[in-house]
Amino acid sequence: MYSRPAKDDPSLSIKAGIVGRSGWQPDEEIAECGFFGLDELPQPMHAGTEQRIRDAFEGLVGVMRVVEDSV
Repeated sequence: MYSRPAKDDPSLSIKAGIVGRSGWQPDEEIAECGFFGLDELPQPMHAGTEQRIRDAFEGLVGVMRVVEDSV
């Protein structure tokens, strides 16, 4: 669980697997999707998003973090 109290913006991260794929096309919200190694993450990236990804790579479970806005 990750929380940004200043924005009332909780995020939950879950472990999931791909079971199938349908034809997806970029839209106004998501330009592209892909798989990246930890040292290949696209930039710029919000610090909170990067923290969630790093936690997942480390296999952390039961994590609760409060993410401060940098702006």
